[in-house]
Amino acid sequence: MLLALNVQKIRTIFNASTGNDITMIINDGKTDMMDFDGSICLYNPTSKPAGDYTMEFNCFIDATLANWSTSNIAYIMHNDLGVKFDNAGKILYFCNGSAVRYECPMITPKIKNNIKLMFNSALTDVSLYINGVVQSKTASALTAASGTGLFIGGWSSTDNSNIKGFAMWDLSINGQHLYYGTPDGSTEAGWVDQIGSWDLSVLHHSSYTPKNRYVVYGTCTITA
Repeated sequence: MLLALNVQKIRTIFNASTGNDITMIINDGKTDMMDFDGSICLYNPTSKPAGDYTMEFNCFIDATLANWSTSNIAYIMHNDLGVKFDNAGKILYFCNGSAVRYECPMITPKIKNNIKLMFNSALTDVSLYINGVVQSKTASALTAASGTGLFIGGWSSTDNSNIKGFAMWDLSINGQHLYYGTPDGSTEAGWVDQIGSWDLSVLHHSSYTPKNRYVVYGTCTITA
């Protein structure tokens, strides 16, 4: 309601001064977030716990993400379970290493997207929700990966062109671990576990200094 009232006030001002359309950028409140650029990685060596598993986070991608070069890939992965924002303009989600792989269309750029990954240990299967909508399970031939521990970022911490145009925050794991990613997401202080003790380390290419980005999403066009 407050936003609506403020927009009306702005409309009134411009009605008296211009005949042009006015575009106003509205920030949804997240600033000082990690700029996942230059193969920035977040890491914790703790292995994925046994049993069912849920990972949820908010993220934002730049408009160029679907046209990444072949080296630009973003992973959010815990051992052999994860989500991959692929350079083919698709999202790969997988479990059990490369044994179970599905894909879906890339998320809409320049808006906040909520991603929820759910692993069913009894079925050895995984489901992906984007903004609350479950995605179809289309079998994928895209390359998956596995490793040890919780890994977030570009695929290689030694290649400073490995990931661009990606931000994430409010990462939750099984309701037992929570990372805000702010304030000052370029430091480990932004990735302290708010519930448990799985703090994330910031890894990066030796020639690259981690930095923050300011993510703004949502536009409102006011016609005078």
